[in-house]
Amino acid sequence: MYGENIILGHEAKIRINDEVFAVVGGEARLTAQEHDTSDTEGDGWEDGRAGLKRLEVNLEAQFPLASEMNPFQDPLNLDAGEVIDLKIYPYGIDSNVTDNFYWATFFLLLESVHGFAVRAPQPFRVRGRSKRAIYRPFNHP
Repeated sequence: MYGENIILGHEAKIRINDEVFAVVGGEARLTAQEHDTSDTEGDGWEDGRAGLKRLEVNLEAQFPLASEMNPFQDPLNLDAGEVIDLKIYPYGIDSNVTDNFYWATFFLLLESVHGFAVRAPQPFRVRGRSKRAIYRPFNHP
């Protein structure tokens, strides 16, 4: 697969089903399938083209310190196999710029890991990939 990393700044945030969380690590990247289009009778060099695209995410975020939100119930539903609405704000949420985010309206959650911290925000990790179209910053419907 071809890949393009999404650079995440120090104020990166994610929005899962309208709930916002601070990102503390991980990666997000746009990928495409690789198709070999080489001509064996050609000049001897490989050729290729990109196929279907998707957004792959493996991010660690944290619940606010005083949060009593259950990650497995509405509005989050962070169970493996669930489909969620995911927005990634690489440089934080700026109220002056309303569409500066990557958006997977249908994001397949493949793994959901919830950590434990004493006297600190509770960490969690989401890993998965987009289903159907994704939208890049400044390119939303």
